[in-house]
Amino acid sequence: MPSTVATGNSPWCDDRIGAKPLMVPEVDPLSAIATLAIRIRAARILREHHVWEAVRLLPSLLSLTEDRDAMRRFRALMDTDLLSEAALFLIAASRPTRTVCRLALKDGVWVCTLRREERCSRDDARKFTTMHQDEAAALLSALIAADSRH
Repeated sequence: MPSTVATGNSPWCDDRIGAKPLMVPEVDPLSAIATLAIRIRAARILREHHVWEAVRLLPSLLSLTEDRDAMRRFRALMDTDLLSEAALFLIAASRPTRTVCRLALKDGVWVCTLRREERCSRDDARKFTTMHQDEAAALLSALIAADSRH
C-alpha cells in the first residue's frame, strides 16, 4: 500500500530534532466507505461521527458541502441530535436522487429500502435494502450501500 510522509505541524509528525517523519498510509476512498459501513453495522446505535464521515466520504453528497443553505439545515439537525432526520436529509440531498421506499420496524430491526429514482417500483436492480436495530443507522447504511454500488 502506498504511503505519504507527514511533515510540519501535523499530528502525524514527530517534530523532535533528528526524528524521522511518520509514515501515514493513503486510504482508498472505496475502502474507507466499506470500513464506515462495517463500523455502522457493528455499532449498537448510529453516532454523530458516523454521519459526518459519510458526508465527507460519499460521492453522492459532494454537492451538499458546496450548498451553504443545505449545510446550514443539515448542521441544525446534527446540533439537535436528530440523526434519523439528518440521514433522511442526506438521502434527499444525494445525487443521483434516492427515495426511501420502505422504512419499517420488524421484530426489533429497522428495515430500510432506498431506490435511485423518484418512484419506487418492483425493479430490484435499483433498490438497496439494509437492516439495523437503530433507525438512523438503517437509513444511513442504505445510502452507503447505494453509493457503494453506484
